Amino acid sequence: MSKEDNSKEELNVKKLKISQKEILFIGFSVITIISIIIRIYGINFITNDMKIFLLRWFYNIKGAGGLSGIGLDISNYNAPYITILALLTYIPINPVVSIKVISIVFDYILAFSSAKLVKELLKDRYNKYIGLSVYGIILLLPTVVINSSFWGQCDSIYVSFIIISLIYLVKERYFKSFIFLGISFAFKLQFVFVLPVYVLYFLSKTKLKNIYYFFILPIMNFIMCLPAVIFGKSIWNCISVYISQAGEYSKFVSMNFPGVYNIFCDPINKLNEILTPYEYLPKIMIIITGLIFLGVAIYVIARKVNFDSKLIIEGALWSIMIATFFLPYMHDRYMFAADIISVIYFILNGRKKIYVPIGVNLCSLYTYVVYLSIGELNFINIRYVGIINFAIIILLNISFLINLKKRTQKSLKEE
Repeated sequence: MSKEDNSKEELNVKKLKISQKEILFIGFSVITIISIIIRIYGINFITNDMKIFLLRWFYNIKGAGGLSGIGLDISNYNAPYITILALLTYIPINPVVSIKVISIVFDYILAFSSAKLVKELLKDRYNKYIGLSVYGIILLLPTVVINSSFWGQCDSIYVSFIIISLIYLVKERYFKSFIFLGISFAFKLQFVFVLPVYVLYFLSKTKLKNIYYFFILPIMNFIMCLPAVIFGKSIWNCISVYISQAGEYSKFVSMNFPGVYNIFCDPINKLNEILTPYEYLPKIMIIITGLIFLGVAIYVIARKVNFDSKLIIEGALWSIMIATFFLPYMHDRYMFAADIISVIYFILNGRKKIYVPIGVNLCSLYTYVVYLSIGELNFINIRYVGIINFAIIILLNISFLINLKKRTQKSLKEE
């Protein structure tokens, strides 16, 4: 081949690379513009949560002087989110918009982080089209769009930090992983749904000696609460806020969540609220959930399971699904982390697992529709949604246990 032919071939390769970049840029731009337009459409929608809680907190903080009000006992959310609300009081725009914009910004952080996590998981099998697909899917998931721009909730904040934490866990950079998991803890107690997979990972064959990293979690929570402490909030209040949250709705064993309770109990209203039938039931179910995790933990230790990145993601999804399905006092949005990780799980495992993100997100979306319509669009008995959710959990549980056994066999062969 002549030098001239080589030059032409190199030029064609360069043109091809440029065209790929252009396609990616166009795809990225289109997805981003569409996602922004959809969110703008819902940004003025005001829910009962916004009226009763978020706006009341906002105006109470503003009346107390903004940042100087974060030390007061104003809300049942932890101090870091209240600090954000305090900062928003200084911005002269509609508080509904400003509150939602913060969550929307984290939607994009969540999408970028999810794409980055997939890149770390796939390694040589990764390409930028896959990353763009993940970015687009996450941004356009109905629950992600509704959660921030319509509902005005902050679930994208704590889940973004979970995803970033998983990136560093996969890379075995444990200190950074627990820093970000601790930040997630500071924003939402629901981070605890993913915590069991971290425990299982560090109980596995080679990681037990690093169990001390878990002490980073309360330290990070304290650091994130420091601004409120400086302005007068007691340290005990920062520690106990999640305890008070847990008991706030104790009369309802389930609130519009497709868990085990609605399979056997009937809701008292069209908002799918289920009264606690027996005082001892929540305690029993907490023990049962704990025993499920304990059983798997004992297996991991006894058989020296060798956790890899694929097992981390499957374990994270399994952990969230088990916890939310069996634990009492679950609410509509508590599967939000599962909505995201189910997509990553599908990308990692291929088309044979397509039923997982579809099923998880449809079950989750059902609860959003019921809440936002104030029960008027409760078109399916939540019992059937709970059964679908349970079916997904059974299949996921079988897959997770099989993969645990495979990693065990691999470990034993290595020995």
